[in-house]
Amino acid sequence: MSSSTPSPLERKTASRRRFLNYLAASPVFAGMAHSALAASGGLSPTDASPFSIEEGDLRIWDNELRNAAIKSPAEALDLFDIELAARRAVAPAHWGFMTTGTDANMTLRANRADFQKVGLVPRRMRGPIATTDSLKTTILGQQFDSPIFACPCGGAKAFDNNGPEALAKATAATNNLQMLAIGGLEDAAKATGGKIPWAQFYCQPDWDTNAKAFKKAEDVGAKVLVLTIDIIGMRKVATAERLRRSDGRKCIECHDTPMGGGNGTSAILAMKHDYDWDFIRRVKDTTKMKLVLKGIMSPEDGALAVKYGVDGVFVSNHGGRSEDFGVSTISMLPEVVKAVNGKAAVLLDGGIRRGVDVAKAMAMGATAVGIGRPWHWGLGSFGEAGVRRVFELLRTETLFALHQAGAATLKDLSPAMIRRL
Repeated sequence: MSSSTPSPLERKTASRRRFLNYLAASPVFAGMAHSALAASGGLSPTDASPFSIEEGDLRIWDNELRNAAIKSPAEALDLFDIELAARRAVAPAHWGFMTTGTDANMTLRANRADFQKVGLVPRRMRGPIATTDSLKTTILGQQFDSPIFACPCGGAKAFDNNGPEALAKATAATNNLQMLAIGGLEDAAKATGGKIPWAQFYCQPDWDTNAKAFKKAEDVGAKVLVLTIDIIGMRKVATAERLRRSDGRKCIECHDTPMGGGNGTSAILAMKHDYDWDFIRRVKDTTKMKLVLKGIMSPEDGALAVKYGVDGVFVSNHGGRSEDFGVSTISMLPEVVKAVNGKAAVLLDGGIRRGVDVAKAMAMGATAVGIGRPWHWGLGSFGEAGVRRVFELLRTETLFALHQAGAATLKDLSPAMIRRL
């Protein structure tokens, strides 16, 4: 028998592999195929066969290896390890409040999926490589150690008893920007020894209420006002409501704010909804703080924001929670950047889960990028230490992305490196 002729054992092994690969291609039998391979010792993740290199098969391996929640923040290899740990620790109603989008969750999914439609073209032989100092970023005159910031989100205490304090301490310790509702600024300042987050606010129909809130933020020492303008009237949050129904506890047992309307709808009825640009002008004339508009999703509104003297535009659809039109933030970023034309800072949130996402957004013109759900995962899994790990992982991955892109600094990332896939 020649050396090129397969032995009976080799033919049997190859046949078994072909059969299991066939099963793996079926959603019904994929898990069965993988279990059979694992039991037989037939293949490893590095085996040179289609089973180990096809996208679907890699997903099987990844899910199998991620089958147990981590026991400490240091064990997390990416944000999704932390997400799994939080999912197993957090009550269903609380998880639903954070994880939901609106209607069919199409916008929520698009925010993440559209990052996969953007490629980053690397440059080679560019000389010095990035260091941790390369991530330092100036955002509206303030210096931070990275362009990654904590978005203003409700429900921190539902994920950790000391949630607001833990989040403030974690962002201060890692010198990352935090945005926080005006009502929590004083407590954050006390927890961090005087580091003041940017002041987030939903304006009210009564102007005196707004003016008093702006004055309060200024008295605490806030330098930037983040006006959220993208929640207009009611919204349907079916995912949150279904998870709330599965949770037998009463909200009052752990916090005094209900996390669902009981009918799958959600709204803060006291909010001002009828924004116009004259109102924005009035805000500018009332406060000394710099003004950022959170919820800009069109180049036309970006240009108008600049016209009316806004200092920063925040490309955001509330993490997929404000409307379900299917338009992601990363897809709109280039158009808003072009419309702003360097006359205001451009911030973005929605779908940031890896450092390469940060690099892509920065290459497309973002000044800084925000995370919301990931810091909730950090709180829900390991409290302050979990939030620190979230920022640590993203910063490390962003640094690696700069290395591979041939960028010594964030400024070396450019639109010329972006490809639509």
